[in-house]
Amino acid sequence: MSDTGVSVRAASTLAYDAASLAFSSMSESAEEPSATKHIFYRQSMDSASLNYFAEPESDCFDLDGAPSENLSRLGISGKYSMNEYMPVNTTAQYNISNIESAAESAEKLSVTLSLQKKTDTPTEGTYTAVNYADVTSIDKYWGAVKRDAQTHEVEPDEAGKPVTDAGKTDLYIKCGNYENIVPVPSNAKTLSFEIPKDAVGTAGFIIDENGYININIGFSAKTGENFTEYANYRVNLSMRLLDGSNTDVGGSYADDYLIYTNAKVNHDFLTGN
Repeated sequence: MSDTGVSVRAASTLAYDAASLAFSSMSESAEEPSATKHIFYRQSMDSASLNYFAEPESDCFDLDGAPSENLSRLGISGKYSMNEYMPVNTTAQYNISNIESAAESAEKLSVTLSLQKKTDTPTEGTYTAVNYADVTSIDKYWGAVKRDAQTHEVEPDEAGKPVTDAGKTDLYIKCGNYENIVPVPSNAKTLSFEIPKDAVGTAGFIIDENGYININIGFSAKTGENFTEYANYRVNLSMRLLDGSNTDVGGSYADDYLIYTNAKVNHDFLTGN
Protein backbone atom coordinates (compact mmCIF):
# COMPACT_ATOMS: atom_id res chain seq x y z
CA MET A 1 0.00 0.00 0.00
CA SER A 2 1.41 3.37 -0.90
CA ASP A 3 0.78 7.09 -1.18
CA THR A 4 2.68 9.97 -2.86
CA GLY A 5 6.26 9.31 -3.87
CA VAL A 6 6.13 5.66 -4.83
CA SER A 7 6.37 4.75 -8.51
CA VAL A 8 3.93 2.11 -9.75
CA ARG A 9 4.82 0.60 -13.11
CA ALA A 10 3.10 -2.81 -13.05
CA ALA A 11 -0.56 -3.65 -13.43
CA SER A 12 -2.18 -2.52 -10.20
CA THR A 13 -5.53 -2.40 -8.44
CA LEU A 14 -6.33 1.19 -7.50
CA ALA A 15 -8.57 2.89 -4.95
CA TYR A 16 -8.88 6.35 -3.44
CA ASP A 17 -9.00 5.16 0.14
CA ALA A 18 -7.43 2.18 1.86
CA ALA A 19 -10.72 0.63 3.02
CA SER A 20 -12.05 0.18 -0.51
CA LEU A 21 -8.85 -1.24 -1.98
CA ALA A 22 -9.84 -4.90 -1.74
CA PHE A 23 -13.14 -4.29 -3.54
CA SER A 24 -11.99 -1.84 -6.21
CA SER A 25 -12.62 -2.63 -9.87
CA MET A 26 -10.09 -0.02 -11.09
CA SER A 27 -6.99 -1.52 -12.61
CA GLU A 28 -4.29 0.02 -14.82
CA SER A 29 -0.57 0.47 -15.32
CA ALA A 30 0.03 3.48 -13.10
CA GLU A 31 2.99 5.81 -13.09
CA GLU A 32 4.00 7.85 -10.06
CA PRO A 33 0.87 9.59 -8.71
CA SER A 34 0.47 13.33 -8.52
CA ALA A 35 1.84 15.02 -5.41
CA THR A 36 -1.62 16.47 -4.76
CA LYS A 37 -3.49 13.23 -4.16
CA HIS A 38 -3.06 9.84 -2.57
CA ILE A 39 -3.68 6.64 -4.52
CA PHE A 40 -3.64 3.31 -2.72
CA TYR A 41 -2.71 0.26 -4.76
CA ARG A 42 -1.76 -3.36 -4.69
CA GLN A 43 0.20 -5.04 -7.44
CA SER A 44 -1.60 -7.71 -9.43
CA MET A 45 -0.12 -11.20 -9.42
CA ASP A 46 -0.67 -14.06 -11.81
CA SER A 47 -2.73 -16.69 -10.04
CA ALA A 48 -5.06 -19.60 -10.57
CA SER A 49 -8.83 -19.19 -10.33
CA LEU A 50 -11.70 -21.49 -9.41
CA ASN A 51 -15.32 -21.71 -10.54
CA TYR A 52 -17.45 -24.07 -8.44
CA PHE A 53 -21.05 -24.90 -9.35
CA ALA A 54 -23.71 -27.62 -9.22
CA GLU A 55 -24.43 -29.56 -12.38
CA PRO A 56 -27.91 -28.89 -13.84
CA GLU A 57 -29.66 -32.26 -13.62
CA SER A 58 -33.10 -33.69 -13.04
CA ASP A 59 -34.36 -33.47 -9.47
CA CYS A 60 -35.51 -37.08 -9.79
CA PHE A 61 -35.36 -37.92 -6.07
CA ASP A 62 -37.98 -35.34 -5.08
CA LEU A 63 -41.65 -36.28 -5.58
CA ASP A 64 -42.36 -32.83 -7.03
CA GLY A 65 -38.99 -32.33 -8.68
CA ALA A 66 -39.29 -34.95 -11.41
CA PRO A 67 -42.79 -34.07 -12.71
CA SER A 68 -42.00 -30.35 -12.57
CA GLU A 69 -38.86 -30.99 -14.67
CA ASN A 70 -36.75 -29.16 -12.10
CA LEU A 71 -33.11 -29.22 -13.22
CA SER A 72 -31.48 -28.29 -9.92
CA ARG A 73 -30.88 -30.26 -6.74
CA LEU A 74 -29.75 -27.22 -4.74
CA GLY A 75 -33.26 -26.71 -3.34
CA ILE A 76 -33.92 -29.69 -1.08
CA SER A 77 -37.40 -30.22 0.39
CA GLY A 78 -37.51 -32.77 3.19
CA LYS A 79 -41.31 -33.04 2.98
CA TYR A 80 -41.26 -34.48 -0.54
CA SER A 81 -37.91 -36.22 -0.62
CA MET A 82 -38.03 -39.85 -1.77
CA ASN A 83 -35.16 -40.72 0.54
CA GLU A 84 -33.08 -39.46 3.45
CA TYR A 85 -30.36 -38.20 1.07
CA MET A 86 -30.34 -35.89 -1.94
CA PRO A 87 -27.37 -36.61 -4.25
CA VAL A 88 -25.80 -33.37 -5.52
CA ASN A 89 -23.22 -33.48 -8.30
CA THR A 90 -20.88 -30.51 -8.62
CA THR A 91 -18.04 -29.40 -10.88
CA ALA A 92 -14.93 -27.40 -10.01
CA GLN A 93 -13.28 -25.61 -12.93
CA TYR A 94 -9.72 -24.93 -11.78
CA ASN A 95 -8.03 -22.49 -14.18
CA ILE A 96 -4.22 -22.55 -14.20
CA SER A 97 -3.67 -20.78 -17.52
CA ASN A 98 -2.12 -17.74 -15.75
CA ILE A 99 0.50 -19.89 -13.97
CA GLU A 100 1.18 -22.35 -16.77
CA SER A 101 4.96 -22.25 -16.43
CA ALA A 102 4.96 -22.57 -12.64
CA ALA A 103 2.40 -25.38 -12.82
CA GLU A 104 4.84 -27.57 -14.76
CA SER A 105 6.51 -28.44 -11.45
CA ALA A 106 3.25 -29.66 -9.90
CA GLU A 107 2.94 -33.30 -8.89
CA LYS A 108 -0.37 -33.15 -6.99
CA LEU A 109 -3.60 -31.21 -6.81
CA SER A 110 -4.58 -30.58 -3.19
CA VAL A 111 -8.30 -30.12 -2.50
CA THR A 112 -9.90 -28.90 0.74
CA LEU A 113 -13.63 -28.81 1.39
CA SER A 114 -15.68 -27.51 4.32
CA LEU A 115 -19.35 -26.96 5.13
CA GLN A 116 -21.01 -23.97 6.79
CA LYS A 117 -24.57 -23.39 8.01
CA LYS A 118 -26.30 -20.03 7.68
CA THR A 119 -26.95 -18.69 11.17
CA ASP A 120 -29.08 -15.72 12.22
CA THR A 121 -27.84 -13.67 15.18
CA PRO A 122 -30.64 -12.07 17.25
CA THR A 123 -30.12 -8.82 19.18
CA GLU A 124 -32.96 -7.86 21.53
CA GLY A 125 -35.43 -9.85 19.49
CA THR A 126 -34.27 -8.50 16.12
CA TYR A 127 -32.09 -10.40 13.68
CA THR A 128 -29.35 -7.91 12.90
CA ALA A 129 -26.60 -10.14 11.53
CA VAL A 130 -26.44 -13.22 9.36
CA ASN A 131 -23.32 -15.30 8.88
CA TYR A 132 -22.22 -18.75 7.79
CA ALA A 133 -20.81 -20.70 10.72
CA ASP A 134 -18.61 -23.80 10.42
CA VAL A 135 -20.40 -27.06 11.16
CA THR A 136 -18.74 -29.26 13.74
CA SER A 137 -19.30 -32.53 11.86
CA ILE A 138 -19.82 -32.81 8.11
CA ASP A 139 -21.25 -36.32 8.56
CA LYS A 140 -24.16 -34.83 10.51
CA TYR A 141 -25.36 -33.14 7.33
CA TRP A 142 -24.16 -35.48 4.56
CA GLY A 143 -24.35 -39.21 3.93
CA ALA A 144 -23.40 -41.72 1.24
CA VAL A 145 -25.15 -43.23 -1.77
CA LYS A 146 -24.09 -46.09 -4.03
CA ARG A 147 -23.09 -45.38 -7.63
CA ASP A 148 -23.05 -47.56 -10.71
CA ALA A 149 -19.52 -48.79 -11.42
CA GLN A 150 -19.78 -47.96 -15.14
CA THR A 151 -21.92 -44.83 -15.41
CA HIS A 152 -21.15 -43.44 -11.91
CA GLU A 153 -24.79 -42.45 -11.63
CA VAL A 154 -26.61 -42.94 -8.31
CA GLU A 155 -28.15 -46.41 -8.11
CA PRO A 156 -31.93 -46.36 -7.57
CA ASP A 157 -33.89 -49.21 -6.02
CA GLU A 158 -37.12 -50.65 -7.48
CA ALA A 159 -39.10 -47.68 -6.15
CA GLY A 160 -36.69 -45.22 -7.78
CA LYS A 161 -35.07 -44.17 -4.51
CA PRO A 162 -31.26 -43.93 -4.27
CA VAL A 163 -29.58 -46.89 -2.59
CA THR A 164 -27.76 -45.60 0.50
CA ASP A 165 -24.79 -46.78 2.54
CA ALA A 166 -26.05 -46.46 6.10
CA GLY A 167 -23.57 -45.08 8.59
CA LYS A 168 -21.18 -43.79 5.92
CA THR A 169 -20.35 -40.35 4.57
CA ASP A 170 -18.33 -39.95 1.42
CA LEU A 171 -17.51 -37.87 -1.63
CA TYR A 172 -17.35 -39.11 -5.21
CA ILE A 173 -14.34 -37.60 -7.00
CA LYS A 174 -13.46 -37.74 -10.70
CA CYS A 175 -10.70 -35.86 -12.51
CA GLY A 176 -9.73 -37.17 -15.94
CA ASN A 177 -8.79 -40.83 -15.47
CA TYR A 178 -8.67 -40.43 -11.70
CA GLU A 179 -11.76 -41.67 -9.87
CA ASN A 180 -12.21 -42.29 -6.19
CA ILE A 181 -14.66 -42.52 -3.31
CA VAL A 182 -13.27 -40.41 -0.46
CA PRO A 183 -14.64 -41.26 2.99
CA VAL A 184 -15.46 -38.39 5.34
CA PRO A 185 -14.19 -39.12 8.88
CA SER A 186 -16.62 -38.80 11.76
CA ASN A 187 -16.70 -35.37 13.42
CA ALA A 188 -14.64 -33.79 10.62
CA LYS A 189 -15.03 -30.02 10.14
CA THR A 190 -12.99 -30.05 6.93
CA LEU A 191 -11.90 -32.66 4.44
CA SER A 192 -8.67 -32.60 2.41
CA PHE A 193 -7.41 -34.99 -0.22
CA GLU A 194 -4.85 -35.04 -3.04
CA ILE A 195 -5.14 -35.99 -6.70
CA PRO A 196 -1.78 -37.24 -8.09
CA LYS A 197 -0.86 -35.85 -11.50
CA ASP A 198 0.17 -39.22 -12.90
CA ALA A 199 -3.19 -40.73 -11.92
CA VAL A 200 -5.16 -38.25 -14.03
CA GLY A 201 -3.74 -38.99 -17.49
CA THR A 202 -0.62 -40.17 -19.28
CA ALA A 203 0.42 -36.54 -19.86
CA GLY A 204 -0.51 -35.40 -16.37
CA PHE A 205 -3.36 -33.06 -15.54
CA ILE A 206 -5.91 -32.82 -18.35
CA ILE A 207 -6.43 -29.16 -19.24
CA ASP A 208 -9.26 -28.25 -21.61
CA GLU A 209 -9.24 -25.54 -24.28
CA ASN A 210 -10.19 -22.90 -21.69
CA GLY A 211 -7.28 -23.71 -19.41
CA TYR A 212 -9.43 -25.61 -16.90
CA ILE A 213 -8.74 -28.73 -14.92
CA ASN A 214 -12.26 -30.12 -14.34
CA ILE A 215 -12.96 -31.98 -11.10
CA ASN A 216 -16.33 -33.63 -10.45
CA ILE A 217 -17.38 -33.80 -6.79
CA GLY A 218 -20.52 -35.60 -5.63
CA PHE A 219 -21.97 -35.31 -2.13
CA SER A 220 -25.29 -36.39 -0.61
CA ALA A 221 -27.16 -33.88 1.57
CA LYS A 222 -29.25 -35.35 4.39
CA THR A 223 -32.96 -34.65 4.15
CA GLY A 224 -36.30 -36.38 4.81
CA GLU A 225 -38.56 -36.62 7.84
CA ASN A 226 -35.75 -37.16 10.36
CA PHE A 227 -33.70 -34.13 9.32
CA THR A 228 -34.76 -30.86 10.95
CA GLU A 229 -31.81 -28.45 10.65
CA TYR A 230 -33.34 -26.41 7.85
CA ALA A 231 -31.09 -23.64 6.55
CA ASN A 232 -28.92 -22.50 3.70
CA TYR A 233 -25.63 -24.39 3.55
CA ARG A 234 -22.41 -23.13 2.03
CA VAL A 235 -19.93 -25.61 0.55
CA ASN A 236 -16.45 -24.05 0.53
CA LEU A 237 -13.85 -25.44 -1.86
CA SER A 238 -10.18 -24.52 -2.20
CA MET A 239 -7.42 -25.91 -4.41
CA ARG A 240 -3.68 -25.56 -4.79
CA LEU A 241 -0.89 -27.35 -6.64
CA LEU A 242 1.96 -29.08 -4.82
CA ASP A 243 5.40 -29.89 -6.20
CA GLY A 244 7.42 -33.02 -5.49
CA SER A 245 8.43 -31.66 -2.07
CA ASN A 246 4.79 -30.98 -1.11
CA THR A 247 5.46 -27.25 -1.39
CA ASP A 248 2.80 -24.94 -2.79
CA VAL A 249 3.27 -23.91 -6.40
CA GLY A 250 3.30 -20.10 -6.43
CA GLY A 251 0.01 -18.50 -7.35
CA SER A 252 -1.85 -21.83 -7.44
CA TYR A 253 -4.23 -21.22 -4.53
CA ALA A 254 -7.86 -20.50 -5.46
CA ASP A 255 -11.22 -20.88 -3.73
CA ASP A 256 -14.94 -20.62 -4.43
CA TYR A 257 -18.22 -21.85 -2.93
CA LEU A 258 -21.79 -22.83 -3.70
CA ILE A 259 -24.94 -22.64 -1.57
CA TYR A 260 -27.81 -25.10 -1.29
CA THR A 261 -31.06 -24.77 0.65
CA ASN A 262 -32.35 -27.54 2.90
CA ALA A 263 -35.97 -26.94 3.91
CA LYS A 264 -39.34 -28.60 4.43
CA VAL A 265 -41.75 -26.87 2.07
CA ASN A 266 -45.46 -27.68 1.78
CA HIS A 267 -46.45 -27.45 -1.87
CA ASP A 268 -50.04 -28.61 -1.39
CA PHE A 269 -51.52 -25.13 -1.88
CA LEU A 270 -49.90 -24.75 -5.32
CA THR A 271 -51.99 -25.40 -8.43
CA GLY A 272 -51.21 -25.83 -12.10
CA ASN A 273 -52.45 -22.29 -12.72
